[in-house]
Amino acid sequence: MRKWVYIIFFTCVGLTSCEKENTEELLESEDLLASQEYFRAKINGKDFEVTDPENMRGFVYPDPRSEIMTFDLIGWREEGDDYEELNFKICFYDGPGIYYTGVTTSVSWADYYKNWDTWFNDPLLEDPGQVVVEEQTENFISGTFQFNAYSYEIESFVYVEGEFKVLLEKSVYED
Repeated sequence: MRKWVYIIFFTCVGLTSCEKENTEELLESEDLLASQEYFRAKINGKDFEVTDPENMRGFVYPDPRSEIMTFDLIGWREEGDDYEELNFKICFYDGPGIYYTGVTTSVSWADYYKNWDTWFNDPLLEDPGQVVVEEQTENFISGTFQFNAYSYEIESFVYVEGEFKVLLEKSVYED
């Protein structure tokens, strides 16, 4: 009888220690992936960098209405009372390549928010922006971007250029 108690005890200890090791390995793996992320730019020559991995997102998914493949990229930061955000939507996404924003042919766009002001890479500017997706793996998407944008509210331009490598996340539109 004692023999069975020892066997059951050591089996339970062995199973729970494996489970703990697997959980720790998974957490270390997620931390390692997050440590490889970056989202940085220059906005009119001023540095913009997202340092918190929770504040950068990348999604590749079929649009729920049109089923057109779409790539969304967002990065934001808060410093004191200042809030800044860069957003991109690439329609007709088809893997690594060059995509244009602010053009009527692709309906793709880019914009920049700072506090309550918004600058758009608008087709009316006739100055397309560019997102170059250099690599896409199962976990990451990376590349560069640049665009001119205009704020109709405060009548000013910004020039944005930067680079990104972000984890691909599951879209809210995916199962």
